Amino acid sequence: MFVVRKSEKVFGYLNICPHYSLPLNHRADEFLTRQGDRIMCRQHLALFAIEDGRGLEGACEGRGLDVVPVSVRDGEMYIE
Repeated sequence: MFVVRKSEKVFGYLNICPHYSLPLNHRADEFLTRQGDRIMCRQHLALFAIEDGRGLEGACEGRGLDVVPVSVRDGEMYIE
């Protein structure tokens, strides 16, 4: 799994592309576009919304990432 922080919020997802069940990243901690505004599958260049994991463009349009509920309490991250 991986976690993305956007402002004060955190969003967790399984690291599996819904198109072909491969990891989204090639390198450790590289899950976002260069602009940092979307999650990107490096295998297929599909784009996903950070806030809910829904597929926005590419091979996964209309499909989404599997959400892993996470939260931050007292500076520690927890899987819900």
